[in-house]
Amino acid sequence: MVRDEATGAVKKLLATELIQSGTTSYTALVADETADPTITATGISTDVAQVWVYRNGAKLIAGTDYTVSTDAVTLTSGGYPIFTGDLFEVQWVK
Repeated sequence: MVRDEATGAVKKLLATELIQSGTTSYTALVADETADPTITATGISTDVAQVWVYRNGAKLIAGTDYTVSTDAVTLTSGGYPIFTGDLFEVQWVK
């Protein structure tokens, strides 16, 4: 049960309505070696504190290695080259 702060009403919610999360993965293509790829992540939070991006299992740094926008994560090479076959995983909660 939760209380709606705007109205003061008490509501019953399912756990799936309380916390929403998601994940998506992307494998780098040849073209990504010379450009900053964008990964589509429908429903993603735009708050970087709620988004985690990994490259080949290593966590990337928000604002340095990637940026978040509505339904997308844009990777930035930041001095580290992206290679064909690199695996990126995006995880988020709302």
